[in-house]
Parts: sequence; C-alpha cells; structure tokens
Amino acid sequence: MKRYIHPKMFLHVSTNRSSFSALAEICRQFRGQNPQFEIICLGSALQIQILAASNLIKKLIASYMGNVFPSPSPSRAFQRAIDKGMEVEHWSMLSIVLKLLAGAMDIKFIPTKSLMGSTMERELKTDFLVIDDPFGSGEKVGLMKAVKPDLSILHAWCADPNGNTIIGLPMSEKAYGAYASRNGALVTVEKIVSTDFIRKNAPMVDIPGHFVKAVCETPFGAHPFSFYGPDGSSYYQDIPFNVELNKASKKEETMQQWIKEWVYDVGDFQGYLNKLGFERLMILRGRGNPDSWKQLLPHTLRNMPSLESFTEEEQAIVTASRELVETIKRNEYQILLAGIGIANLTAWLAIHNLRAENIRVDLLVEWGMFGYLPKPTDPFIFTMANIPTCKMITDLVGSIGINVNYPKSIAVLSAGQVDKYGNINSTRTDGMTLVGSGGANDIVARAKETMVIMVQNRERLVEKVPYITCPGERVSKVVTSQALFEKENGTMVLKKYLPQKGLSESEIIKKIDENTGWKIVLADHLEKMEPPTTEELKLLRIFDPERYFLGFLQDR
Repeated sequence: MKRYIHPKMFLHVSTNRSSFSALAEICRQFRGQNPQFEIICLGSALQIQILAASNLIKKLIASYMGNVFPSPSPSRAFQRAIDKGMEVEHWSMLSIVLKLLAGAMDIKFIPTKSLMGSTMERELKTDFLVIDDPFGSGEKVGLMKAVKPDLSILHAWCADPNGNTIIGLPMSEKAYGAYASRNGALVTVEKIVSTDFIRKNAPMVDIPGHFVKAVCETPFGAHPFSFYGPDGSSYYQDIPFNVELNKASKKEETMQQWIKEWVYDVGDFQGYLNKLGFERLMILRGRGNPDSWKQLLPHTLRNMPSLESFTEEEQAIVTASRELVETIKRNEYQILLAGIGIANLTAWLAIHNLRAENIRVDLLVEWGMFGYLPKPTDPFIFTMANIPTCKMITDLVGSIGINVNYPKSIAVLSAGQVDKYGNINSTRTDGMTLVGSGGANDIVARAKETMVIMVQNRERLVEKVPYITCPGERVSKVVTSQALFEKENGTMVLKKYLPQKGLSESEIIKKIDENTGWKIVLADHLEKMEPPTTEELKLLRIFDPERYFLGFLQDR
C-alpha cells in the first residue's frame, strides 16, 4: 500500500463501490503518523469515519458525512474530528461527480444548475462562481472548478491481472474518479478473471488497465456495505455491524476500542473476515440474493404488530403518500425520485397505490436505478434486491442530472430542518454538523417540484434555517405527522391537520402552532387528515418489518 500512497496525498474514495478493505489497510499502515490526507468522496460513512477517527484526514470534501445504516444520522466521530481541526468542504453529490468528470476530460471547469442560492455557493468562493449565461438566455449558470485527485480507491466486481476492471452495479459515480486521478486507481475486486473473460464482457468494462496502478483480489472487500454481483456473488449490508460501530462512535474511547478490535488487532483483511466468521458471511451472501424476500415475507406477516395503533412516522408517511398520489395525478408526473428514509417509504407506498389505479410512474434513485419495483422486507433505498426490477440503470449524471430535470418529475425528500420559505437545511446547525446535502441540492434544483416529509418538531420546522442546503423555490409542500403545509405566495400555510380525540379544531391548531418554529398562517379552507388505514399500515410494515424508519410502537 505504501508503494502507492504517501502522506499529504489527495485521495478519491469511491462511495457506491467503497473498498473498506483498502481503507482499513491505510489505517494500519499509517497508524500514528498524521499523514494529512485530503479526501474527496460523494458520501462519507463509516469507511471514512475510521480514517477521521484515526487522525489521518486533514481535509474532507464530500456531499454527505454521517451514518447511513440503519438510518441517516449525524456522526459523532466526524464532529470530533472537525472540532479537532479537520477541514470540511460541503458540495452536492452531482457537483462532485461533475468536477471529477471535468478533471477526467482535462477541462478546467464545468457548468451546473446545482449550488446556486445555497450557503454552499457563499462558502465555495475559490472553486465555484455564478455568472450570466454568456449565450444570452438571461439565466444564471454555476461554474465549478475541475478536480484531479492524486489517486482513486475503489472496490469492483472483477478485473484481469492487467487491471481491466468491471465495476458492476449500481453505476452511481462510475469510474470518473479513476479517470480524473493523476495516478489512476487502486482497485480491490471480488475476483480476478482472465483477459478472455474481459474480452467476452467488454461492454461491461469500466476501467481499462492503463488507469489501474494495482489490483487485489479481496472477496467481501466492500463489507460491511452491500455488494451486487451478477454471478451470485452479491451480499447484503451488515446492519448489526453498522449499528455496533454507530454505537461505539458516540464516544472517543469506545471508537478507539472499536478501531483497535476491528482494524488493528485483526492484522489484515483476511483476519477481519476470520473474525466475522464463515456463518455470518454466508448469511449475508444469502440475504444478498434478490429473491431472499420470499423466505422472509411469511415471517414478516406472522410477526407484524397490531394494526390498531400507529406511530408519528407512519402517519406522516401515509399522509405524504396520499398527497403525492393526488399531486402526480393532477400534474401528470411521470418520474418520482425517492429520497432516503421515510421519504423512500412515502414514494414506495405512493407507487403501489398508483399502480393499483393503473397509473404508471417510474421510480428513480439518485444512484441510477430507474423504473424499479420495490421488494418487500427491505426498506433501504439502495437495496440490491431492486436492481433486477429496473427498466434502466444509469449513473448519477443520467439520474439526477438528466432524468430529474425532465419537466414531468417530482421528488419527495426528508430533511433535517425546513423553514417557512421551503428552504432545507441538512448540513449544519448551532455549530453541529448534520449530514450534508447528498443529492438533495441537485434534486431540488431540477425537479419540477419537491415535497418534504418529517415528524412535527419545533426544532426542525424553523422560522429561518441557519444553513441553506437547498433553496426553497421549488419546495411546494411540507408534510408532518400533524399537519400539511403548502406554499402560497412564497411561504408555507397550514392546509390540513390531523384530528385528535378530545381536542377541538382550535386546540389542535394551537398545538401545531406550538410545535412549529414560525407563526403558522391558516389556509382559507382547512381540511382534515385521515389516519392510516390497516391496508396502508400493513404495506408499510411489509416494506420495513424491522421498523428502521417507522418508529417505535408503544404496544409492541
């Protein structure tokens, strides 16, 4: 590893094909040395957390920095690293991909619709600027400086001994990082194949060998993340492993103990796999089968909690999905982009109900899964089980760069905070780092309209967000567990409310007002939200049997 990686290097780390095995080895080889790496990646989850917690990163450039599984949340490990002096540069997901694409093409800058009007525009003064369209459209256009890292690190399905590499699915950022990097890529793969195999599968090859510095066969090299292999080599994300690390990361002492146990003491990646154990790996392999839901569904149905009660999250999802269905029908939308978490379940429930009415709308995920059909028992937005159901698989440029830009597209997103103008904050508040934009800024800048879903909370529904991750011009509605707000004349007004037993309409409105950070304005005609039906609850619980996003039922 040290043959290719040196202190103060600028490293690109692939996100959808993250090589946990390679990053753990970097931790081992640079232990205690403060190499001051600069890292650029789309999303920083636990694979980057261990580098940050090991004091290896001087600067992190990313669109997302937080926990992913079992649900999106801020990372204490990143916050501690930032408090200790780690620099952070926030971008959106598509903007990083385009910067890498520009670097790969050796052009100095590239235009974008993203970032404009956000706090990121003000922060990124040296690498981003806004100009008038030089061709006279009268519109503004953003220009981003190209980026050329020193080296790219990624995990792939297979490669031959010469480095010709098939990354596999999903496409996400493709191989732009490898192409942009001055010294190419270090690649770990599930298996080494012959050059004859590469020739027979030439349309699938993503990186020609001359871009690859070294290739290393590392089965399960993406663990604890999921991996989709077209030859049955898929494996599922290791949720308990992620949960264990999330718990350990809350305190410096337990985080360092975790790194010692799972990175240093195992010696190498084979030691890591030995510690995981054959049985655990084979369970993940079995769960990675796209049809594994068929074995899990009977258990899900037998153990489903009572449909007589529901959580705030379930109420919000059902209300938002109903509103989404009506909005799609009214405006004849054809593409629905689903955000992460409860936004994802909102979109899935809406698609199910639209299909029941024989209305065809294509689901889209930012990583490039288009026209897919969500499978039961797995609520995660990027679940590999849905890949075989796609109508098309594209990359981030094709998904949120092109298809979301289609005039008949709508998006549903969750958010850290939203204000009465529809501005979204998922990046920073009160000195605390949240998670960042991810693809949200890109999506809101392109979708015809965006709906935001969240649980009612005064700390999240604020008068004015302290950080604008996504400007609110195209945010049309905010749906919560208690209310539905819709934008009129530039600000949100209360359109619907959830009746509550024993409370009058005025008492309910007062309660909503107390749980909202701005003084609510009532629509001319107030409507009542209906509670979830048993069929809606049943479907949600089939999608999310472990209740990762549905909240805790008191009577469970």
